[in-house]
Amino acid sequence: MALGKALNLAKNSPKCVSPLFDTGPGPLVFSRNARLLKVDFGAIDAPMLSHGHWDHGGGILKALDLIAAAGGKPQMPVHMHPGMFARRALRAADGTMRQMRDVPKPAEIAKRDGRAILKREAYAALDGFFWISGEIPRVTPFERGMPGQHRRTLHVRRLVLLPGSPRLVQPFLSRASATMLNATPPMTTTAPIRTASSGTSS
Repeated sequence: MALGKALNLAKNSPKCVSPLFDTGPGPLVFSRNARLLKVDFGAIDAPMLSHGHWDHGGGILKALDLIAAAGGKPQMPVHMHPGMFARRALRAADGTMRQMRDVPKPAEIAKRDGRAILKREAYAALDGFFWISGEIPRVTPFERGMPGQHRRTLHVRRLVLLPGSPRLVQPFLSRASATMLNATPPMTTTAPIRTASSGTSS
C-alpha cells in the first residue's frame, strides 16, 4: 500500500477525530474502496493530502462530495502544501514530457464547500490530535525524487503542447517534497490508531 493512502482514526475518550489522509487517483477508485471499507464520511473532520501527485489527490473532490452527502460540516478544511499545484510530468524515452493530471486547486475545492489550508511549516491539526509535518526537506544526495518525474517551475509562464498528444516540452524540475501525518505525541488515550486503506497501491 502506498504511503498515505489510509483512513486514520484517533480516539481520546470521549473525543474522536477522523482525518482522511489522501484520496487515491480518482473518484471511481476512491468511491469503490470507501464503499468496501464502509467509511463513515459524516464522521470525517478534515481531509489531508500528502503531496501533489494525482494518484494521491485525484479523488479529493469526490471525497468532499461524499462528506457533504453524509451531512459533514460545512467549509470542510482540506490540509494541503501550497506547492502541490505545480504542473507535473514524466519524461518519456524520446525526451518529451508526458503531463500528469493536476491535483484539484483551492478554487475547485471551494466549489465543493471545502476550504484549502495551505502551509509549508509543521503544525498541529484537529484540536492537537494530529501533527502535520509540513514540507520534508531533502538533505542527502540520494533524495532526488522519482527518476523521470518532474514539475514545472514557477518562472515558466507557459507550456508548449505537442500536436495530437498530451506530451509537454521542458522545462520541468524535480518534484516537491512530501508531507507526513503523525498522531501527536503524547496521546492520553489507550485506544489504538486504526488504519484502513482508502486508495490503490502505487
